[in-house]
Amino acid sequence: MVTTTDIFWRPSIGSGYEHLQLSKDDQQITVDSLVIGKTDEQTIFRVQYQISLDTNWNVRKVTIQCVGQEPSLILSSNGNGEWRDTQGKVISALDGCIDIDISCTPFTNTLPINRLVYAPSKQQEISVVYISVPDLCYRRVKQSYTLIETNINESIFTYQSGSFTENIKVGADGIVTEYPQLFLRE
Repeated sequence: MVTTTDIFWRPSIGSGYEHLQLSKDDQQITVDSLVIGKTDEQTIFRVQYQISLDTNWNVRKVTIQCVGQEPSLILSSNGNGEWRDTQGKVISALDGCIDIDISCTPFTNTLPINRLVYAPSKQQEISVVYISVPDLCYRRVKQSYTLIETNINESIFTYQSGSFTENIKVGADGIVTEYPQLFLRE
């Protein structure tokens, strides 16, 4: 049986919106989302992305299209850290990355939060495929997540990438609810 959840985020500052549809069954998790936002006062973007995950939250495929801009970006993974481009060529620079981080959405922070097992105050360091929007360039980056507080309704994780650090709130469903200074779930 497929369960589908509609999720909405808006930026904490500025204008924009994201509508994400998360579907789960006993075989896979699929994500289909549309993000509308601004990179600055004059540059508006519309990004549509789809992510296919296995039931352990390992990314198997990501497709990102900036509406009105060609080409789209399509990357696929074996779920164990091997990535391939559209032509099936292995991207060795991404070896070992399980998760992705798309710059325009808080959803991709949900991936390692749901995939990894956390003990309070124990930092989990990972390498991810960081994808910037709207240029759709990708690269390997190091990130870490540390569970700092949890209760029946929410958990708080300290997220760190380079010199950037923020406490991200996640609901009981494992989805980001607040990414301070960036995104709020509605």
